[in-house]
Amino acid sequence: PFGALFLWILAQNQRRCVHVMGFAYITIPVLALIILRQEPEHGFSLLLILMVVVWCADTFAYLGGRIIGGPKLWPSISPSKTWAGAITGFAGGLLGGNILCAIGFEVQSCLLVSAVLALASIMGDLMESFFKRFYGQKDSSNFIPGHGGLLDRVDGIVVAAPVLWVLVFLGVAI
Repeated sequence: PFGALFLWILAQNQRRCVHVMGFAYITIPVLALIILRQEPEHGFSLLLILMVVVWCADTFAYLGGRIIGGPKLWPSISPSKTWAGAITGFAGGLLGGNILCAIGFEVQSCLLVSAVLALASIMGDLMESFFKRFYGQKDSSNFIPGHGGLLDRVDGIVVAAPVLWVLVFLGVAI
């Protein structure tokens, strides 16, 4: 959803809209994290599963891409990401989330939430890569040297946090 809105804004070529989108890109995930944490019964567990799924997806995607390699996922957006990385990232996120099923989530809900969050994490990674390519940046910052920038550490969370909030709102995640 963020990517489609961003592309529409770019097509309008209105600088003001790009500023608004940049503000929303940061504000919406932060608000989602705050709202999730304030959920009275499961707030901590929700943030824990979010972080574990996203970090496992990111780590497994990196390892799968490096070790297995293979065809590129979307070379014009992210030349180094592979299908193997996306598949192992999805599997890693699913695995990480399901290990946490013991914290009180129903198994069916945990499988669904882990799968959706793993996909959202991969989409967040691709979206951040798109932004970097669009603006001609190799890294999003030099804040964490050698890691592609600060956004590379949180790109999955930027998309997955609002997605998890929607799942909670719909009653799927709890």
